Order: sequence, then structure tokens, then C-alpha cells
Amino acid sequence: SRPLQLTRIEALAVYLRGTELLATPGMPDAPALAKALEKLRRSLGAETLDEADGRIEIARGGRAPEHLDVLLEAARTHERLSIEYFAASTGEWSQREIAPEEVFSGMGHWYVAAWDIDADAERLFRADRIRSAAPTGEAFSPRGLRGAGRDLYSPTGEDVAVRLRLRPEARWIAEYYATSAIEERDDGGVELTLPARQLGWVARLLLRVGDDAEVVEPSELRDRVRDLARETLVRYGHKT
Repeated sequence: SRPLQLTRIEALAVYLRGTELLATPGMPDAPALAKALEKLRRSLGAETLDEADGRIEIARGGRAPEHLDVLLEAARTHERLSIEYFAASTGEWSQREIAPEEVFSGMGHWYVAAWDIDADAERLFRADRIRSAAPTGEAFSPRGLRGAGRDLYSPTGEDVAVRLRLRPEARWIAEYYATSAIEERDDGGVELTLPARQLGWVARLLLRVGDDAEVVEPSELRDRVRDLARETLVRYGHKT
């Protein structure tokens, strides 16, 4: 069979996602992935990688979620689980029964694509927010829920539309994050709209990107980035 042909941007996106996946605690088949990424690194070359290296914060040296093995086994054997889960949206713990179909890593975390029995609907759970997980002994029939490669963010009516102007060095953001609009710029960069429920993570991203990204709107985000930069300087012993 012919080798897969990728564009430069596609190859860079694969490299970025694979590097983050490799750094995720508990990742199976890590040696094989590391070997594949090294080949991709050599083919991309230093110039391309300079656009991305050091710009993405990944979970190096972290710990695998406590119940990862239980989740993986339940997904493999199609057995329901009773879990205690922390919902970030409400700040509360709740007991749920789920049918876990896919367990995968992305954006530095492990996720469970499952059918929530009580809600009778598909749900995406973050594995590190599961405080307990116990098999119920009841089997389930998979519904074909999507795992790796799915969007990890579902837009809601509470989202803030974040508009960013990116230089060419930072256009990888458009490949790495879900966007609702994107426009090419004459200088090779892009202007995009990024839906975000909370501005904190966007501020942290922009702090890492530095001058290669400009906030068009909202103005509150510019303030967040400025405050975060000041806090970072203070934390490392610099006066502002």
C-alpha cells in the first residue's frame, strides 16, 4: 500500500497531537508512538518544528488517572460502571451509572465516551474527575460512540466568542483547537474565532504564544493575559 501523503500543516498537526498523547500518563503503546513521532520529526525538519516546539503545555511527568485501568477494562469487556463524578460546571459530585465505550487521551487528559444510563444520553467524562469506579456486573451493547479524534469541546449558549489575530508562527492554533470561523491573512497568518466557556485557559495559551497572537476581542481577555503575566513575574521573583 502507498504511504499516507500529508500536507505540511496536516503533518504538523499530527505531530503536535501525537507528542501530547505521548506525554499523557498511562498511554498504552508509548514506545511505538515515540518511534513514529521521531520519524515524523525528521521529515518535518527543524524550521517547521520551530513554529510549535515549546508553545504547547503538556502533562509531562504526571500521573495516570486513578481508575484508568478499570475504565479501560470496562470499555473492552462492555460492562457498565457505577462512578462518582465531579462536574466542573456545577462544582458538585454525583453518582452515575455509565456504559463506557471509548477511553482515550487528548489535550493532556484521559476521557471516557459513555452512555449515561440515568440521563439516557451520551456524555464525555474526564477520567481524572472520577473519584470512584466500580463494575456493576451488567453488560451493555455498544452504540458506536466516537472516541479518539472527536471534538473535546461542545459549544453552548454560554460561550464567549474569542477573536484572535495570529502571525504565521502561531497559526498552528487554528489546527489544534476547534474554531467557529477562520480567515486567511496576507502575511500568512490567520484571524479566527474561538468559542470558550472560560477565558482562563485561553489567557494561559496566549501567554505562552506571546507576541505571535493578538486579542481582537473581548477586551476582558486582554486584561486577563496582562494580569496573568504580572502574576507569573511575581511568582518567579520579578518586580512589576
